[in-house]
Amino acid sequence: MDKQNKKELSVQEREDLLEKVLWGLRSVINILVFFFIIVILLRYALKIPFSLWFNFWIIFWILCLFIFIFFIKRQRDASIINKAHFGFFVLQILILTIIVHYLGGIESIGVLFYTFFIVYGIFLLPKKYNLLIVLISLSCFFTLACLEYLEILPHYTLFAGGDIFKNPIGTLSRLTIIIASFSLLFIITSRLSERMRIQTEDLTKSQSKLKTLNLELENKVGEFKEVKNALEDAKATLEIKVKARTRELEELAQGLEREVKQRTKELQDKLQELERFQKFAVGREMKMVELKKEIKRLKEEKGG
Repeated sequence: MDKQNKKELSVQEREDLLEKVLWGLRSVINILVFFFIIVILLRYALKIPFSLWFNFWIIFWILCLFIFIFFIKRQRDASIINKAHFGFFVLQILILTIIVHYLGGIESIGVLFYTFFIVYGIFLLPKKYNLLIVLISLSCFFTLACLEYLEILPHYTLFAGGDIFKNPIGTLSRLTIIIASFSLLFIITSRLSERMRIQTEDLTKSQSKLKTLNLELENKVGEFKEVKNALEDAKATLEIKVKARTRELEELAQGLEREVKQRTKELQDKLQELERFQKFAVGREMKMVELKKEIKRLKEEKGG
């Protein structure tokens, strides 16, 4: 029973984890689709010069999400799901960095997407990955800023006058603010996530206890049904035996009644025979008495 309960809990843990991961991935898809539509509208309505590579990487990201969802649904082990999810999270950060590059680097609002992914990772990935999430995000953004500053990567400007990336003080100030923001976001989100994890664990334990009690109750109900069925079977068997015995007694009573009637008839026949014999014997005695009287009378007449 304990092994079965553990197996059921493991399956339930996998189902809960998979549901949470799929929810996060589908949320990212919805955001990307919405953002892609906004970019198309801005490109053609306001003539904002978004690069075609930007569109390519958005579409590539969405395709990767669908492929990963297809892959993750077929996993049966919770640890593999967590590891694969973290690996895919790192891939998404890299793709996000490329997209931020085409949005204008540190001058763009693309940095806000990092905050979304930090919150996303801390809430949906295991606690051991929290610090790695922030460090990877900071490393990617810092690398992008350095590559643009050193002009190893070309800088894409969506609006005129964007030259912060050329100013070392401005770049350093922006990076410092971003690092401080990411750190503060990490601390706040980690605490909130930890509190939610504790509450979720308590809820899971309560659900497990309820499930265990439910299983015990079902077992008791099953035992009760088995006893009830056994009693019903015994009752049915007893009724069958009682009916059979009653039928035997009725047949025996009917046999005895027939035998009594037969014996009574035999006795009546014998009694009638005895009565006839008695009548015959009495009649004979009467005749003999009359003959004796007749003989005596004849003797007296002859002697006289």
